[in-house]
Amino acid sequence: MFAVLAVLLGVPIGVVAWLFMLVMQLAMHLVWGIVPQALGVATPGAEVSAEGVAAAAEPLLPFWFILAVTIVGAVLLAANERRNERRGGIKIVPIMQAIMQVKKGKRYDWRKTGDYALTALLPLTFGAAVGPEAGLTNVISAAATRVGDTTKALAVTCRACVAEGRAIRRSEVRAALRADGGPGVPSPFASRVQKRVAYGLIAAGATAAFFLLGHLVGGGLTLPRLPGASWSVDLLLWALPCVVAGVVCGMLFDVFSAGSAWLAKAFGRHILVRNLAVALVLSCAGAAIPCVLFSGETDLFGVVAGWQEFGLVTLLAMVMCRLALAPLCIACGWEGGQFFPLIFAGVVAGYAVAMLTGADPTFCAACSSAALLGTIMRRPLLAVATMLLVMPLPMAVPMVLAGWVGAVVPLPEALGAAPAKRLAFGRRGMEPGE
Repeated sequence: MFAVLAVLLGVPIGVVAWLFMLVMQLAMHLVWGIVPQALGVATPGAEVSAEGVAAAAEPLLPFWFILAVTIVGAVLLAANERRNERRGGIKIVPIMQAIMQVKKGKRYDWRKTGDYALTALLPLTFGAAVGPEAGLTNVISAAATRVGDTTKALAVTCRACVAEGRAIRRSEVRAALRADGGPGVPSPFASRVQKRVAYGLIAAGATAAFFLLGHLVGGGLTLPRLPGASWSVDLLLWALPCVVAGVVCGMLFDVFSAGSAWLAKAFGRHILVRNLAVALVLSCAGAAIPCVLFSGETDLFGVVAGWQEFGLVTLLAMVMCRLALAPLCIACGWEGGQFFPLIFAGVVAGYAVAMLTGADPTFCAACSSAALLGTIMRRPLLAVATMLLVMPLPMAVPMVLAGWVGAVVPLPEALGAAPAKRLAFGRRGMEPGE
């Protein structure tokens, strides 16, 4: 009975996650699709479908429109940041930091799930070059806090029913659903294995609800799958320039992150001025170079389908903008995730190498993106698991090698880079604040 209830408890979490992604997509479609079409400023190809090919290096929307939208976003973000400060300091933290905080017992206020969602959705709606995964993780963590309290109460109730040899009563289930646990509530699980099984069942229910709703209604994650490709030992020779490109991109990302942190500190408490400066940078980049705003989730469809149409210079400009804009937005109040922009940058960097060398584009994209994520995350297996969202499974082996090279390359910790992974198989990962 507890197993069935645990799966059902995961369903609301999946629904919350699906609603977050759906609202994000609808809001972006309204602001950047319906409004410019109604004003008559959208050029052909302004919205690239999953099967379409992105336009070449032509800007899709005029500078004045992008600037107007981002200025509105800057004002709303500043007002929401002030509001969050008065309501207890609600802040969207990076995905790895959120996971570490939850592991260490940090409790999110589930009553503020809507506040977390609003704080995460505003920058995504108004063009921030960040991914939705950080905001989604914070929203899920807030919703899951309440589910965790209920899980503990249900586990205690089910254990008591087994000990007494009777069936669980509906009144006991209702009481467990109303339970409001806290950090002082002892764990009802006898072992770590039982706890992992319980939360695994909840995760299974949440995942099933998320993808089922996306399949039936729409929404959810819409990442493309790169075309399948085989690899050989001879092809591994081309991995070297791809890995070098990925590691260099990782270094540049750390440099831009350090510079963005310094810039945010220089603005101090001038929140609106800081946000308006970011809006100006986003507008200039978005009007001059294609596919540099937003998370890159949708733009990647067009890039994969027609990367040769962009040209080498445009591809390199897209990579540089992605590496610079994501940390700038995150540090300066346009909060979000870094992994979706990094996936985009890694794939595009691989296509640039393929254009220079003539090697297989999927292979180049796999190696460069894995090396880039390995350099940033210092966890090659996690980097490969992330890239398998878009890469064909046969690319796993070269991606593991590329990710491991990126993870062991030392970088200056003064730039905020995580310590390089040891060649020994020791358990050393990122600290909570990194």
